[in-house]
Amino acid sequence: MSPVKIIFISVFVLSFIIILTVSVKSKHFFKSVFLTAFSGVGSLFALQLIGSTLELSLPVNCFTLAVSTVSGIPGVIGLLLTAFTV
Repeated sequence: MSPVKIIFISVFVLSFIIILTVSVKSKHFFKSVFLTAFSGVGSLFALQLIGSTLELSLPVNCFTLAVSTVSGIPGVIGLLLTAFTV
């Protein structure tokens, strides 16, 4: 496995742990989890709409939807960076 993939996987895991920790510590756990998921999926589809004009694209499949739902906007940014570096 290349060092770039190891770095990106560790960033994904770290952002997931941070988001989960913040969600658990907040007084509104379900609200924060829902908003994280909604913002991630929304940013993925916004990237699809805007990406055609900027020549940026991520395939919408089960993996990208899962990452954007769990990690939110940092997950979409990570997917985008991974797509351009790998």
